[in-house]
Amino acid sequence: MLTPKDFALLQYFVQNEGRTLDRDVVYEKVWGRSMAGDSQALGSAVSRLRKKLTGCGYTISGGYGNSYCFERGEA
Repeated sequence: MLTPKDFALLQYFVQNEGRTLDRDVVYEKVWGRSMAGDSQALGSAVSRLRKKLTGCGYTISGGYGNSYCFERGEA
């Protein structure tokens, strides 16, 4: 089951499938404010979502530096 934050994060990733997304931008779009040092919340949410996506044919990969990419394929 997805929490409201998990759903909002997944929705943002789906809308940007295949694109490399900066962590700061993801946080601002999903949380509605600047990350300002709260990267642990984003990291925890992405980790939870990755586990929930296991076996569905999509993955969230960490890109170079501070970015994510949502795409088809298992990690």
